[in-house]
Amino acid sequence: MDTLISDQGREFVNSVIDGLTDRLQTDHRIASAYHPQTNGQRERDNRTLKEALAKIVNEECDDWDMRIPGVLFAYHTSVHASTKVTPFEVMYGRKAKLPLDLKQPADADQTEEVASSKEEATTETLRAMDDFRKTLSSNVAENIQTAQHKNGDAMEWLKYPSSFSLQTSTEYALYIENVHDHFSVVLGVE
Repeated sequence: MDTLISDQGREFVNSVIDGLTDRLQTDHRIASAYHPQTNGQRERDNRTLKEALAKIVNEECDDWDMRIPGVLFAYHTSVHASTKVTPFEVMYGRKAKLPLDLKQPADADQTEEVASSKEEATTETLRAMDDFRKTLSSNVAENIQTAQHKNGDAMEWLKYPSSFSLQTSTEYALYIENVHDHFSVVLGVE
């Protein structure tokens, strides 16, 4: 059964959506208000997409829909901080072929020197891809766990500030840097 996860917005929690999910035999789950892991990544992705589109649309802002494929390709081929690899690599297990990568070899002799036969090249490529996927999967899982731990520490401080003691200016600066990466920080001075 497919699952639809949405926030608590009125456009998602109503009888029309309930009827639609029933007809499509889809489970509708509603995200908790203070649980950013639920759909926080989608919200961040949407914000990134909107910011990128805002930079390249025309003055009338009526060509944004034509710009989405290019913006998404740029997004999917850029290295992300939490995984340390591109989303394209995670999805396909290889680096994306960019236009600059598609240049032709100088002559046919160079092509024969690179791989003595198509079968050997195919076998070698498949073996390399399998090794790459195994390594990539392990690295991505480790990087995500590290990022979640970092986010969790910041959330704990926000939930229970009295249980944390920031005794030095360095600890405070590191905390502010960590929180600023993920949340809007408002500091009040009395």
